[in-house]
Amino acid sequence: MGQRVRNNKGKGGGSEAPLPRALRDGVLATDLGDELVVYDSKQHHGHCLNKSAAVVWRHLDGQTSMAQMVTHLHRELDAPADEDMVWLALEELHKANLLEGPLELPAEGSVSRRSMLGRIGVVAALPAISSIVAPPAHAQVSAVGCSPPDTCQTFTCPGSCACVTTTEGSTVCIVPTCVAPCTTTADCPPGTVCFTLGCCGPATFCVPIAPAGTNCAPLNGRAWQRQ
Repeated sequence: MGQRVRNNKGKGGGSEAPLPRALRDGVLATDLGDELVVYDSKQHHGHCLNKSAAVVWRHLDGQTSMAQMVTHLHRELDAPADEDMVWLALEELHKANLLEGPLELPAEGSVSRRSMLGRIGVVAALPAISSIVAPPAHAQVSAVGCSPPDTCQTFTCPGSCACVTTTEGSTVCIVPTCVAPCTTTADCPPGTVCFTLGCCGPATFCVPIAPAGTNCAPLNGRAWQRQ
């Protein structure tokens, strides 16, 4: 995880300075309507971002300023937005290891979710990230066998993960996240397999392998709802 450092500028004092860059290397993202599932194929961790957190993550290109980010949030949420909302999203992204480099906090320190809720009054509008608990990054990623295969509505592998049949005919436990269309597992990124169940649409899709100890429960099957 990158470090959090505190600068000597108050909120608003650096509105034109660029915000940090979102982690992109090895990251696979899937839109789920108002949510975004982000899977780090190197660390084998998955995260479900709500709409406001997803807006901030998408626009963190290393050039976007705080003032520009507030504008993006206001326009894409069609709701009031301010710098505190951006800082809260940045802190959530930092905790999920979805930022490159350190996060430089304002002199006032962390933003209080409770104080923001008192101003905004809508919990769903506040940036939030649900993370899939996976084994340590140094653990070897190997497929866990299972039987019989699940349907798109059942998740019988340990940790509420799904049992699917790959295009090669084996059955393995996977994280229910639609990554990209495929023909065989050879078409898929490392740490994923091509499966045949059809939960992601008419095509076969790459899905992340769920190593032993993975907890898929935060997704609750929402990842099958691919746009």
